[in-house]
Amino acid sequence: MSKIKRNKDFNYLIRIFQNFVISWYIYMGIKLGIFDFITDKRYRVETIAKKLNLRKQILADWCNSMIAEGLMIKKNDEYELTEWSRKYLCKDSKIYIGFIISAVEYFSNAFSHFENNFKKDKKFFECNSRQMLKIVRNIAPIADIVSYVILKELDIVNEPFKILDVGCGLGNYLLNLAEEIPKIEGLGIDIEPIIIEEARKLANKKGLSDKIKFKEGNALDLNLNEEFDLIILSNIIQAFNFKQNKKLFGNLNYLLKKKGKIIMIDCLLDKDKRDAKFNILFNLYLKFESLSARLYTLDEIKKIANSNSLQVSKYNHLLLGIDLIIIEKINEIS
Repeated sequence: MSKIKRNKDFNYLIRIFQNFVISWYIYMGIKLGIFDFITDKRYRVETIAKKLNLRKQILADWCNSMIAEGLMIKKNDEYELTEWSRKYLCKDSKIYIGFIISAVEYFSNAFSHFENNFKKDKKFFECNSRQMLKIVRNIAPIADIVSYVILKELDIVNEPFKILDVGCGLGNYLLNLAEEIPKIEGLGIDIEPIIIEEARKLANKKGLSDKIKFKEGNALDLNLNEEFDLIILSNIIQAFNFKQNKKLFGNLNYLLKKKGKIIMIDCLLDKDKRDAKFNILFNLYLKFESLSARLYTLDEIKKIANSNSLQVSKYNHLLLGIDLIIIEKINEIS
C-alpha cells in the first residue's frame, strides 16, 4: 500500500470521527443553552460562563470549535452566532432544527444495546414505553416543518374537516393543523398509553382539547365507525411487514371519505435518490429497534395501495429522510 493511499484511508476515518465529535459539541451547546443565550447578541466568554454557570476554560475552547465549524464568529474577544446558527440552532426560531442534533442523546443510549441485538445468543433489546416516549419527543418537531406542506394539499370546505392520525405520537400534526383549520375534528391514535397521556396534555395546554381527541389503539385493529377527510401516517409503516401494511391500508380505505386523502410522511428506501446512503443507514438502525421493521420503496407502497383500491396520486421528496406521499381512492383521482 502506497503512503498516499494509506494517508487517504486514514483521513477518511478521521473525518467520520470528526463528524461524530462535532455532533456532540453542537448538542452540548443546545442542551446547555449557549445558543439560546447568545442568539443575536455578542458576548465575552466570561459573561457567558457566569450567566450559564459554565467553566470558562472549557467554554472558550468550545466557542473556538464552533468557529472552526463555521457556527460562531469572534470579534474583539466577543463571540456571536452566525446567521445559520441563529436560524436553526436557537429554540425560539420558527425554523429550529436543532432537535436533529439533540437526538444524539437517545441514539447514544440505543447504540449501547445494538451489539447484543446483533448477536443471536443474546436477548433482543426492545424499547419500553418511556424510551418510545423519548423517541417521539425527538421526532415531534418534524411536524412543524411538514405541516405547512400538508395544508397546501388540502381542499378544506366550511363543514367540519375530520382528520385521523394513525400512530400520532404527541399529536403535533393534528395540533398544528388545528391552529389553521377552524372547523377541524381530529382524532389521534397511538398504542402507547404514556404517549397518549402526553398528547392530551399538549392539547390542553394549547386550548385545543375540544377539537383534538386522542385514543389508545392498535394501528392494525382500528375499530372506528366514522369516515375521515384526511388520514395521516407518519413513519408508521416502518413498524410492519408487507402483509400487515396491506391490512392497514385496507382498514384505512374503509375509513377514508370518497374524496379523502391519505398523507404519508416517511423515509423511502429508493436507491436512485440523492439521499440513498442515509436511507440505507437508517434502514439498518430500524432493524436494531425491531427485527421486522424496515423502510419501503415507493413501488412497494404503490403495490400495497393498489391492492386495496387505493393509488399514489403524488410524491414529493421534502428533505433528507423525509418524503411525502399522497394516496387516494383509485376512482377518485382525476
